[in-house]
Formats: sequence, structure tokens, C-alpha cells
Amino acid sequence: MPISVLLLIDIQRNFFIGPNVVPSANTLLGVVARVLEKARTSSPRPLIVWTRNCGERGDPDEPNTPGWELQFAPDLAHDRVIDKTRSNVFENTPLSQWIPEDAEILVMGLQSEFGIRSTCSVALGRGNHVSLVKGGHATYSWGERSAGQIQYDAELELEEAGVVLLDPSDVTFS
Repeated sequence: MPISVLLLIDIQRNFFIGPNVVPSANTLLGVVARVLEKARTSSPRPLIVWTRNCGERGDPDEPNTPGWELQFAPDLAHDRVIDKTRSNVFENTPLSQWIPEDAEILVMGLQSEFGIRSTCSVALGRGNHVSLVKGGHATYSWGERSAGQIQYDAELELEEAGVVLLDPSDVTFS
């Protein structure tokens, strides 16, 4: 089944510019750029959905601040943008209306143990076929656990649940 939805979770400037840069920012940006180019040039083109986390006043992702903006410009003629306040992108958003339960979703973005994990889990529960790009998600170190370890653990957990892990070179949309 070809991938019909590219879901880009919270690829916002606050993760890539300034004091809150994620450790693997450059890798993530490169992978997202390559996969996004594949999606935009494929025929048929998948639905591309961008999410923006809406933080509270003073947060790095406070709405309408530079950190809240998407790192890549969405193609507003074709892409959709969702503002959210929860890790699970399906919660309190129109996403479930846009994505059929039998659609194949490719997920990328931030943060591995929050938005990525919860959204993938909910999508699997809906019946979606879900793929996650290796190197296409990131997070921060926490306590004694490195960001890389947290990302790896999230991949293992999601793969065990039924998510397919893809190398960026293996991603195809048609």
C-alpha cells in the first residue's frame, strides 16, 4: 500500500534555532527535507499535514512568535496545517476527519517520546498502517538518558506495537 499521508509533527523553529536546539537538529532537518521533496514530487501526491504545537505565554512555541513558526514553508495550496495543544495530534483537531482509518501514514517530527509516540499509537489503534522514518524524529536528553537513547527506545517501543521503521532512502509515495 503506498503512503498516502505525510504527517510532520511540530517541526517548528524553536527546536532548530536559539537556545533550545535539539541535539540531532541538522540530521532531522536533512531527512525531513529529502522526504518532503519526495512527497511533493510524487504522483499521486500524498496529503501533507503539518502540526504546530501551541505553547503557553512565554513558552518557546507560544503562538505567533518566531519559535512557533514552522521550520519549512508549507505549500498552502496543497498542504494542511493544524495547531494543537496535546501530544496526540488526533486529539481536539480535525486530523481524524482528514485521514481515513485505512490510510498509510508516514510520521516524522518532534518529540520522539511525546508527539511521535502518542500519535503513532493512536493511529495504530484507529487501524492506520503507520511508518516512522529513522532519523526523522528527535528529542532532548533527559536526566541520564541521552536524546539518542530516548529516540532509539521510542523506535523499539513503536516497532513492537506495529509501526514500520523506514530508512529515509526507502521512503516512496507512489
